[in-house]
Amino acid sequence: MVHRRLLYDDRLGVGEPLNEVAYGEGLVVRGRHFLIVEPPTSS
Repeated sequence: MVHRRLLYDDRLGVGEPLNEVAYGEGLVVRGRHFLIVEPPTSS
């Protein structure tokens, strides 16, 4: 699950608004995506 910040309860779990923080600041998710494009004959 990606970290969420919601002002109101979304009725999908904990029963309260979500404000996921680390050391008083919002959480940051970093990552990489790789896309390899090839013709159908070589796949």
